[in-house]
Amino acid sequence: MYAIDTLEFAKKLRTAGLAQDQAEAIAEAHGQAFREAAEHTLATKQDLSRHPTKEEVKQLLDNALEPYATKHDLAEVRSELKQDMKSLELRMTTRLGAMMVATTGILLAAIRFL
Repeated sequence: MYAIDTLEFAKKLRTAGLAQDQAEAIAEAHGQAFREAAEHTLATKQDLSRHPTKEEVKQLLDNALEPYATKHDLAEVRSELKQDMKSLELRMTTRLGAMMVATTGILLAAIRFL
């Protein structure tokens, strides 16, 4: 805790020409105001221990944002969809080719028997 030397302050006021009782009253009032201001504005170790650390805040944010997709997640899904579409395209091409071969075979057989 910071402190102010009110006795030294009062001596300086007396040297400046104020009466002793005035100097002491001003010094005491100034000291009291300083102590109250310091009490309400300076953080103590106890104050700091009540607040989460940087790591705790990061963990809280990560937990809060976990259910939401990130750009990386969307990129992964997009990549998977592209792979699935290529696989589907290959299977459809293979099936269409097989159907064309089967249809051609059926037509040739039908023409032979006619």
